Amino acid sequence: MSKYKDLNLSLDRNSFTGDISVTTDANAIRQSLSNILLTRESERPFSSSPVGVGLEQLLFDVDVSSSKFVFIKQRAKELINKYEPRVIYDDMIITNYDTVKDDGVVNLEVKYTIKTGTPNSQSDSLQLTIERT
Repeated sequence: MSKYKDLNLSLDRNSFTGDISVTTDANAIRQSLSNILLTRESERPFSSSPVGVGLEQLLFDVDVSSSKFVFIKQRAKELINKYEPRVIYDDMIITNYDTVKDDGVVNLEVKYTIKTGTPNSQSDSLQLTIERT
């Protein structure tokens, strides 16, 4: 039995029941983290809380030593720890720092620990690619 279940945001239907399908466990967590990280700040107009990190900002300022990147990492940590109670944020790194300015693509790895409810925690990561369109 799955420990975590979320609605599949692509709104695919379950072929047997006709209901909206679900994502489970690690996939449910990755989907939730992607939503938090890729949603722009104040993008949800009727939400009373600023849920989004807005990682597309990295396309315009990719210097990892810049205050903007430090701010984005801090914001990601705060929002993930606040809105995704199943994990603890560990770190976020740009994995293609050397080629970002050449190809306009930012590859990120977001590292986190899944809260398992037992003394053995489970580390995982989410790979994201942000491209200029």
